[in-house]
Amino acid sequence: MKEMAKKMNKMLIIRRTFLIVLDIILLNLASFIAIVARFNSIQAIPEYFSDVLLYFFPFQTILTIVVFYLFRLYHSLWRYASVEEMLNVVFACFVSNVLNFFLLMLFSKSLPRSYWIIYFVILICFIGGSRFSYRVLRDTKNKKNRDINKRIMIIGSGEAANIII
Repeated sequence: MKEMAKKMNKMLIIRRTFLIVLDIILLNLASFIAIVARFNSIQAIPEYFSDVLLYFFPFQTILTIVVFYLFRLYHSLWRYASVEEMLNVVFACFVSNVLNFFLLMLFSKSLPRSYWIIYFVILICFIGGSRFSYRVLRDTKNKKNRDINKRIMIIGSGEAANIII
């Protein structure tokens, strides 16, 4: 029994580590795409903004991961991803975005205002998409492994039976 618990804990740690690494990649990619989208090409980005972004990447990454952790994005069972989890992603991205904006102001640096809006939208798509794609892949894998023609019988009546059906 203890051996099974250790194995499950190890899998949970691996899954959380994978999610954190994936989030680090995705949030930095979202930041890069947002600045490129703002100026329509890499060559058009003013040197000041590219320097600010390169300087700010580590701070932005750490702050965002901490916010995601506080919003429990690494504690949820994403195989049951629902509207509640998506709202958590949206709120976590919003709080992270606002805190990053103020942190950058604290450093007396700035990025275009449109960058923050574009970054917010892309970050929600990337983080939410990664979580829900996990659910889709897991459901697809499980659908192949289960027997569709299983028969079940529900004994009882009332609202509980209706909910189960």
